Amino acid sequence: MGAVVDFLVQVDYRGLRHLRRETPTGANDLATALARFASAARTTGREHARARHALLVHASDAPSSAAVLAEGRLRLVAWGTDALRSIGATRPEEKSALIVGMIDGMISATVFMNLPIEESALASAIKAIITDP
Repeated sequence: MGAVVDFLVQVDYRGLRHLRRETPTGANDLATALARFASAARTTGREHARARHALLVHASDAPSSAAVLAEGRLRLVAWGTDALRSIGATRPEEKSALIVGMIDGMISATVFMNLPIEESALASAIKAIITDP
């Protein structure tokens, strides 16, 4: 289980590293890049998202698996915290956790309910979180 979670987290990191190479200089750039990342789940990230959610279902009955998944999530939140800190956002840890949760929910909606992600609306919501004092 741990190796699978590590693999899925690494896939996320590769996508996020690609976003960071664009070097967001502010809230708008970072929000737009994160919205694009979430939107990609509908196509290129679909199987990855399905695998992650299958693991979440399994973890609901397996505490050791849940702990491994929680650790993977913490690593993604840490990545987001660093990204927010790099653009001068206040309360980066809190905001990162909120943004990760929102993006995860949007990915679930697009993958499992075939709901489109309106990138500009999602980017606006993420930007609002980032710029909130």
